[in-house]
Amino acid sequence: MADYDAKEITKYYDTFGLKEWDRLVSNPVEEVSLYIHNHYLRELIKPNDKILEIGTGPGRFTKDYRK
Repeated sequence: MADYDAKEITKYYDTFGLKEWDRLVSNPVEEVSLYIHNHYLRELIKPNDKILEIGTGPGRFTKDYRK
């Protein structure tokens, strides 16, 4: 078993998070997916609604849907 290295673990997840953040604008198909998701988020979630996010990833939808 490898020794625990907090810096390496942090680096791994930081890199993973950046890749996931960029995935939704990496090609036209992903951009359409992002647009569709945000369209429905804007349509269905109203100001002052309370939302529980589980397994949200880097937060791209949360950040972008109100634009």
